Amino acid sequence: MRGWAIWLAVAGAIPARADSLPTAAAHEVVHVPAAADPVRGPRFAAVTIDLYLAFGPPAASAAWEVVRRAVERNPDAREVVHLTSYSSPGSDLALEAAMAAGASGRFFEFCDRLLRDRSPTLTLSELVRIGADVGLDAKQLEPALQAHTYRPQVEELRARAHGHIPGEVFVNLDRLWANEDALATAIQAARPRAQALLESGVPLSRLYERLLDERRKRQTDTGDSHGSPRRVQVDLSGAPARGPSLAPVTVIVFSNLSCAQCADLELLLARARDKHPGAIREVWKNWVPPYASFGLEATAAEFAVAAQNQGRFWELHDLALPARPSAAHPRPGKPELEQMARTVGMDLGRMADERRLGTLRVALERDQVELRRLGLNYSPSLLVNGVLLSGSANEARLEQLISDELARGVLDRLSGP
Repeated sequence: MRGWAIWLAVAGAIPARADSLPTAAAHEVVHVPAAADPVRGPRFAAVTIDLYLAFGPPAASAAWEVVRRAVERNPDAREVVHLTSYSSPGSDLALEAAMAAGASGRFFEFCDRLLRDRSPTLTLSELVRIGADVGLDAKQLEPALQAHTYRPQVEELRARAHGHIPGEVFVNLDRLWANEDALATAIQAARPRAQALLESGVPLSRLYERLLDERRKRQTDTGDSHGSPRRVQVDLSGAPARGPSLAPVTVIVFSNLSCAQCADLELLLARARDKHPGAIREVWKNWVPPYASFGLEATAAEFAVAAQNQGRFWELHDLALPARPSAAHPRPGKPELEQMARTVGMDLGRMADERRLGTLRVALERDQVELRRLGLNYSPSLLVNGVLLSGSANEARLEQLISDELARGVLDRLSGP
């Protein structure tokens, strides 16, 4: 029996703490196979909130707390957690520790404590301490983490979540911004369709699969997954751009100078530009998560706008987002961004004046309007000629999409007058 099956089987026999929510096992009324992913709330529910979790990114921590409160307030909703990856020191070890906690029926207690503390150092000793605080046996947990006992289970679950970003939230398979008001509205909006399916005879245990079938059919009908891809238009006025203005392929990146994963994307884009010289135009749009309007991401976005105003954007961009982050070049904070700005010749006094007058925020809000309209809630998000590269970008998928667009352009020219 796999790790999650073990903890789901025994969780019902473990009394829940007063400040914790019951896990799915506490709601079991029929004999069904245990879920592969951990579930908080009813085993089956009219509303399913899928959360993609990794330890380290602020988006995941914020989404975790918002979803936890939503499940607590809505007895007809359940939370399903999907583990995914994040390029941060200690993130993988924290996932293994969560698996160890799950094997003892304490997955949610462990994650609640770890994400509430928001410890900046996901070290072995810190994870063992938190595990002991929620009732795990430290003498068993420490050697299990040292031996990476739970690494195979982590890899298996993470492979199933491939293509998703930490902090992504779906309500009955519809993606949304993970803030409290939006989640409450999405839950309310999901109920009528779920109720209609239940009244038509769909059993509660099959509701999620039925919704998934409907989603796949809509994707087929709209061209999201088959046939011609769905294209969207984006307002690019005033946005930083590099590459020929008449290039056959325009790549729009919604990104942030403080984003760890965004540096990985830059490597892919650099390789694509090298492979297709003169064929790609890159356009930048600022991404700021709605829960961090005054955090590091917002500060980094202000630096991006100020750099664009002073004609120094791409110089600052290439310093803040090198092709590959390293220990010698970590995710930049405000002091590092200030030093980079000086290095590329920016006038920080002028930037301070623009911040005080509010002009930086006005420019940022234009990009956020586009984000909300397009429903993009993770960074980086990438569009190629208006086609969203959904999920995590990799070189093969990006190259295929670019090649398809280049071939489409050739055929259009050949069939023209």
